[in-house]
Amino acid sequence: MKLPRFLSSMIFILSISSTTLHAQTPVINPERERILEVYDLITQYHVDKPIGQKLSDSAIKGMLQSLMDPYTTYFTDEEFDSFLNYIEGIYSGIGVAVAIKHGQIVVDDVYEQSPAQRAGILPGDVILEVDGIEAVNEGVLLAIANLQGPEGTRISLTVKGKSDTRTVDLTRKKVQVPVVRTKVLQGQVGYLSLTMFSDEAVSTFKRELNKLEASQIKGLVVDLRNNSGGTLSSALDFSSAFIAEGKIAILRDINHNEELLKVEKGRDWKLPLVVLVNENTASAAELVAAALMDHEKAIVIGTPTYGKGTVQEGFPLEFGGTLKLTIQEYFSPNHRVIHNVGVYPNIFVGDPQEQLEAAAFVLQNQNKVVLNPVNGEVRINQNLDQSDIPFAIRHEGKWYLAMRKMAYLWNGKVGYDVEERKVALQLGTKNRVYPLGKSPQVLVRKGTAYLQLDEVLQRYDAIQKVHEKDGQLLLKKSER
Repeated sequence: MKLPRFLSSMIFILSISSTTLHAQTPVINPERERILEVYDLITQYHVDKPIGQKLSDSAIKGMLQSLMDPYTTYFTDEEFDSFLNYIEGIYSGIGVAVAIKHGQIVVDDVYEQSPAQRAGILPGDVILEVDGIEAVNEGVLLAIANLQGPEGTRISLTVKGKSDTRTVDLTRKKVQVPVVRTKVLQGQVGYLSLTMFSDEAVSTFKRELNKLEASQIKGLVVDLRNNSGGTLSSALDFSSAFIAEGKIAILRDINHNEELLKVEKGRDWKLPLVVLVNENTASAAELVAAALMDHEKAIVIGTPTYGKGTVQEGFPLEFGGTLKLTIQEYFSPNHRVIHNVGVYPNIFVGDPQEQLEAAAFVLQNQNKVVLNPVNGEVRINQNLDQSDIPFAIRHEGKWYLAMRKMAYLWNGKVGYDVEERKVALQLGTKNRVYPLGKSPQVLVRKGTAYLQLDEVLQRYDAIQKVHEKDGQLLLKKSER
């Protein structure tokens, strides 16, 4: 499981309130007076002559801890500046994105011109120790936190690569996270990834989107995997690129008053659109994914999202520091709950590489498969299938097709019942359930259920078979 890159994932109202909490507190409040009375007694009489700031810091932390809300946080002025830099994709560290796999820290990405890149750290490397902290199981979270720190400070890593294990000493520096990436996939499908919702990031995203449109793309993949959120205003601005008008979220405050977050002068996106999400798609990214689903603008593919459905606002304190306080919960336009639930995708795909493959399948309307019984080759839209989980396999002289890939390719649905060991496949209007391990029509290979071709053609009239030369078979979506 990946972790959000820095601090808490959030939707944050960037326009900081100028009204302090002190000014909002009633003049006569017994609980407030009780706290002040204890503070005065400690500072006047305790034998250790406690420092007032340490007492107040501890009191603040204690109050926040009692809320059981990880997104309500107290920042010193220095910490708040770092937080604002984070929202803009700037932080001080070694320049890597990491994932936790089997209780270890695995490098997922290495940023350009970063200390990690200069030290030769590569994606796939395993970080075994961070400044002497063993980065395994319980020590993983602390080790990850220590990857970041003040600019100019030193850090020592023990890294296991493909061929060796070595110790490297790095100096932390300011790192600019590449928040927008773009390319054109096969079939003139545009691809845009966004790792943070900030005003600058969304502005860059829109510019890149315009360039892709000018290149005559036929569909678009928006990758929000590992997007840990950002500001509410940027989420609204992003949504306006795809939704002409209407609500994108419902905000509810302490008194259950509801406020609609609406797009009023956006544009009506017409091209096929897929949004990729995973367990670290959080906060503002979840809001956007849910809005595009509810407006039926996008097919969402991936795994259920993080489940952070609250909004924070910053309150500068009169005597220094800033309180980031949860002030609202948000819901999707159709009033779906996001907090502690997340957004469940239209098509569940667990493997990251397969998620992008599924997106490409969904965006191509004329998906055709050619099966060659002579050499066992499988071609999808004229491209040789060389994926780790092939679309089709041969077993005892018969073809078997991967159920979940059929669902991607021909706009179907597949569902698994782990406890009952059953798999359900829907193609067109037909839906059937197959027991795993008991049905001769079903094979399981590398965790993927394959359905015998004869069964597919007999039970699902949405798929059409055409005989071609040399015994090859053409499979395509039926035009009926």
